[in-house]
Parts: sequence; C-alpha cells; structure tokens
Amino acid sequence: MEQAYSVPDDRFVYEQVDLRDYFSKLCQLLAPYPLTSSKMIKDILLKVLKLEDPEDFDVLASYCALQKYTVPDEPKPIDVDYFMKHPGLYDALPIPPDGERKLKTLELLLKRNDEQEVTSTSKISSCKWVGKGMRVMDLKPWQHFALVARIYHPFKHVYGAKSHRPPKCCQEIMILGHQTLDCVRDKIICANDLNIPGDLSDRINNIPSKKAKDVYPSGLFFIEDRFYIDMRAPGSKNYSVPIKVWAQTRSLKIGSAPSLSMNESAIQDLKIRLGYPYVYQHQGNCEHIILFSDARLLQSADSLSSADYPVLLSVSSQNSKYCMICGHYVARWICQNSNRLPFSICYMCDSCFKSYNYVKGKKVGHFIAYQYADRSTIL
Repeated sequence: MEQAYSVPDDRFVYEQVDLRDYFSKLCQLLAPYPLTSSKMIKDILLKVLKLEDPEDFDVLASYCALQKYTVPDEPKPIDVDYFMKHPGLYDALPIPPDGERKLKTLELLLKRNDEQEVTSTSKISSCKWVGKGMRVMDLKPWQHFALVARIYHPFKHVYGAKSHRPPKCCQEIMILGHQTLDCVRDKIICANDLNIPGDLSDRINNIPSKKAKDVYPSGLFFIEDRFYIDMRAPGSKNYSVPIKVWAQTRSLKIGSAPSLSMNESAIQDLKIRLGYPYVYQHQGNCEHIILFSDARLLQSADSLSSADYPVLLSVSSQNSKYCMICGHYVARWICQNSNRLPFSICYMCDSCFKSYNYVKGKKVGHFIAYQYADRSTIL
C-alpha cells in the first residue's frame, strides 16, 4: 500500500492480519472453555493483571466483593424473583394464539413487536444501534467474528497545500466475516447516491424516479493493493481500468494490482491492517476513506442473527442545509447561475424554489436546478 500512498502518522496502524487464519486459531484456543466458564475468566484476568499465584487472585476477588461496598441503612435490593413469578407485573401479557385473528389491534401489535427498532447510544453523537424484528438465531458466540468499518465523509484535498480539514467519520458498520464486500457497499449511506443527476429546471413536474445510484451503479474498494469492483448491475464500469492505465504510465506498482469482484470476496478472506486508511470510490469521483477499527468474536450480548448484519452501529451528527431564502425549511433544490438571485449557488426549499422561479408552472429567468438530498434527512 505504501507504493500507492503512505500514512505520515502510523501510531494507530497495526500489522497486517489474515482474518481467516487469525480467528480460526483463536476459536481453537477458546474451544476447551465453556462460554460461561469462570475458569476461562480467571485465566484471562491472571494474564491481564500479571498475577503468577492464583491465590493472589482469590485475595483480590475478596477485596472486590459486593459485600465490601455496602453502607449503613442501605435499602434492600428488589426481589426480582417475585416479579418474574408474576407476568402481569414484569413481563408484557402474551398475545393469545388466535388473538391476531379476532382483533385487528392484536394483529397490528404483533406486527409492531416484530418490526420494532431497538436503539442504544454510541460514542458518536446523534447515533443509534438499530436492530429490527425477530430473527433466526443462527450464529454462535465465540465461533463467528465481526469486523467494524468506519466510513468517512468525502473531502477536498489540494496537493501541496499546507493545511486542510481532517476527514470526519460519518458512520460505522459491523459486518460478519462470512459476508462479502458488496454487503458493506450496500450499507454505506452517501447523499450523492440519492441525488437525481442532470438539470431539472425544465421538468420539475416530471422528475425522473431513478437516483444517481441507479444510473451510475459502479463502485470500487482499494484494500491492500487489490481492487474490489462492483459489477452486479448491468452497465457497471470497471473503475480499476483507468486507474491501472494511469499508474502504468507512471511506473507505479498499483498498475499491476489484481481486480476482484466484491460479491465474490468474503471479509474473512481479506488481509488488512486495523487503522490503515483504504479507499471507497463511487459516482465517478466521490471518494471516501474507509478503515477497519475493530475485529472481534461475537459475544452473547451481540445480535446472533445473521439477518441483522451488516448493522449500522453509528452515524455522525450533521447540521442541515437550510433554505437561503426563508431560512426555515431544509433545502431541497440547488439553483445555480440564476440571473435573478444574488448568489451563484443558492440552496432553496421546495416552496421558495417553485414560487420564486416559476409562474403558473413556467420557468422565469435563466438558471440551472439540481435536486438536493440533505444527509440529515435521509438517516
């Protein structure tokens, strides 16, 4: 990778790891231990705390016992067993087997319970863990692994510039080892995929239904000197071809890099470095940095249904782009090169755009209009 580009600060970049080999050896190492084995926990803590004598661990455990942290006149803990024995107090009343056939409300309640979202907080502001529905639990803890990918906002960089804004992470995605790279690509949210390409100023009443991702479905990952291309949709282009031609004219190593298909490349077959910035390219020249921040075995607290993955762990907060005319509503249009506006590029809401630029459905003045998809409204 250093032949293509280097990382000035590699303090947070780890050595290359063969994911399949690493986790197969780790699973073999943990196989003799039961999932809830206290001996496994004790052995791990002995290594972490660097304790040679097991008796030292027992002494430390006695110091950390819960009884040591009681205070005088402390309220007694709630008897959970009492609530567990009374379903009406602790658990929701079960729906009778024939209930959904007799009452429409019970049918809708059962459907809502299956599709209800479960959210929790994360380290990135305005983000959530989303899990929908009841799935078949086909995964086992400590036997399957997951990889966490961080995708960054596209940003402009001028070669030779002294300073620039560092890229910002926009989302985190967790994917299973046996899933393929195209699953990661389908989970990435980018506003450029949802825009409608072309000037729409003369056809606002007949806006095409196809988004940019439908018109330009091509995509590419560049990971460890390998191109992973998305050729699933008809009309897709191989982005690696012009890059290789460009590299060969400059005698760069990536000119001979192999090109593989995303939908045939499993995550577990990758050899990656945690913390190293790789590249995701789509929509022609929209480039994102993607790095893998974590790889671990699934635990019992994780979702053990493969249907829930890839899962969107978190999304970053972003201020909406408001209308530059009224300032009240989120922008839906970009009006460019208008002879009636003081700005060469003007963001406008749907109401201001149509009321200012059209009279009885007819275009007034000369301008170019593009539909704008605000990222904060699509998450």
